[in-house]
Amino acid sequence: MPVRALVLAAALAGAACAPARVPPEPACRPRVNAPEPTPPAPPPVSITTAQPVRVCVLRGGGLEEVVIGYDVLTGDSTYQGRPFSEAFPADSPYAASARWFIDGEMLPWRGRRLAKYGLPRVIEGEYLERVGEHRGVPLFAEEGLDEEAGGGWVLYVPVQPGCVFQVYLIDYHSSAVRGD
Repeated sequence: MPVRALVLAAALAGAACAPARVPPEPACRPRVNAPEPTPPAPPPVSITTAQPVRVCVLRGGGLEEVVIGYDVLTGDSTYQGRPFSEAFPADSPYAASARWFIDGEMLPWRGRRLAKYGLPRVIEGEYLERVGEHRGVPLFAEEGLDEEAGGGWVLYVPVQPGCVFQVYLIDYHSSAVRGD
């Protein structure tokens, strides 16, 4: 058989057989002494620094406790997404910015004059009830005390949010004294 016929016969014979399978080449071959790949960084940890805090405020002329968010890292506080100072401005209806309070004027009350006593202090609002108003600032007294039991001679004037009150007591030096 001529060579051409042998090649053709071999080609036709090979067409009937399946080609031998060769494993695919890996995409990249590892190098010897290659450094290990760096694992991906973990996702950032979400740290919540805002803590819910209950704060006593004046609202509608009365005392009310509201829950605010207080950020322990920055010291910022918010109420319903607004800065606390915008939601509850300290200049109204609190006494801190009232001229009569700043000047230390006596507080007229039921025919007597009351004077500031000590420094402002925090007093829980649940023990106080509104008994009146002086130049737009609400006045509070201890709940349930009547005048005969000494109630009405100690008033609590709200100075700023947080149930900070200035105590006013009867001033016997300038007030009228009954009896004798």
